[in-house]
Amino acid sequence: MCFRDGDTNCVSKWLPQLAKTTDGDLAYRIATLLSTDKGNPQRARSVFEWTQRAATNGSLDAVVALGDMYMSGTGTEADPAKSYLNFYRAANRGSPRGMYQLGVASCQGAVVPPNESHGFKWLRKASTEGYVAADRYMSAYKEGKEARLRAERENMEAYERELVRHGKEVERI
Repeated sequence: MCFRDGDTNCVSKWLPQLAKTTDGDLAYRIATLLSTDKGNPQRARSVFEWTQRAATNGSLDAVVALGDMYMSGTGTEADPAKSYLNFYRAANRGSPRGMYQLGVASCQGAVVPPNESHGFKWLRKASTEGYVAADRYMSAYKEGKEARLRAERENMEAYERELVRHGKEVERI
């Protein structure tokens, strides 16, 4: 009931019992629901902890989200190395978005020195899996930095539109 209605107060009442869950997908649904509560300054840390629990318990979406959180420092200290590691884990487990994030990080040299061939390997895999943002990024990469920034902005806008389409609120950092 709490999840269907998107009631964060209801979910909060159940958190002590839910904290024992080893269901990664359930833990990630809780993290996603909690992330919509903008009025609570402590919520980002709680979302990070639930996302971490979800990733540990097998949620592939949570592994990618954890990489995003480490990259941006949302709910935790920014740690590009941990971000890269989570993108790598997700990519190797078959996540198209993880493949894309790993490819972009490799091309940009976010943690390791820039490596276009390694980055494009992962971007091509993401593209093969139907992740359209990878095609846009590869095209823009060849056009230069300005085009890459434009493609990244367009990819983020497309991602945000998908979140909204699926009834999720977009948090601007």
